[in-house]
Amino acid sequence: MRILAALILTTVLGFAQSRPQYKVDFDVRDGSESQHFTVVVDESGKGALRATRRVAAGSQDVEVGTIIQCAVQESGGKAALHGEIELSRVTGQIILGAISQPIIGQRKMAFDVTVELSSPTVIIDDRKRNAVSLNGIDASPIPKPRILNEVQVTVTRRTDRRDYGPIQSRRSA
Repeated sequence: MRILAALILTTVLGFAQSRPQYKVDFDVRDGSESQHFTVVVDESGKGALRATRRVAAGSQDVEVGTIIQCAVQESGGKAALHGEIELSRVTGQIILGAISQPIIGQRKMAFDVTVELSSPTVIIDDRKRNAVSLNGIDASPIPKPRILNEVQVTVTRRTDRRDYGPIQSRRSA
C-alpha cells in the first residue's frame, strides 16, 4: 500500500512540476519570399528547426534552407526569446570551364528580445538600416542595395499536448 501511495504521489508531483511548453511561430521574409515556421520549445531547453535541402556543389553537397534555434523563458506574462536564424539559398549559377556551380547566399541573424505572449512582434527588421556611411560621413541619401529581411514572431504557451511534429513550414511568394 505504501508503494502504491508513493507511486501515485510521485506521478501527481511529476505532472505538477512539468514545465510548460511554448509554440513559437516565425514568419520570415527574405526579400520577396515569405515563409512560416513553427518551433515547439520546452522552457528549460532550446527548440530547433532545420528545413534544408542538399544542393550539389562540385564534388560535395551543401545544405541550403532555414535553420532556427531558440530558447524561451517566461516571466510576468512576457517571454524572453533568444536564438539565431540562418537563411541560405541558391542565388545564381557560375560557370567554371564546363562545370556549373551554384552561388549560395547566406545570412545569420541573432536575436535577444522580450515579447508579449500571444502577440505578434517584429524581432528583426532590416528596413531600418538602409543607409551607408563613407569614411565616417553619413551618406543617408544613398540607398544601400540589400534584400529586405523581416522576422515576426508569436510565442504562445501550449495548453494542449498536440504533436506539432518536428517541422511545420509554409512558403508563399
